[in-house]
Amino acid sequence: MSTIGIEADDEVLAEVMRRMGTASTSDAVNLALADYVQWRSRTAVPQTPPRGAARDGSGDPTLH
Repeated sequence: MSTIGIEADDEVLAEVMRRMGTASTSDAVNLALADYVQWRSRTAVPQTPPRGAARDGSGDPTLH
């Protein structure tokens, strides 16, 4: 599991917590991130690796 830092306006965070029905800041952030990941997975455009690139990206010079 990774820990990330997120800056959020207190009023916006309070509104998100109210809409999600939780009094926990971490629950609100986790729910919002889960919703975002689900949305992103539905809307993401598959990326084609550059010709000759290995599946792990080792052939892609933009990743190094």
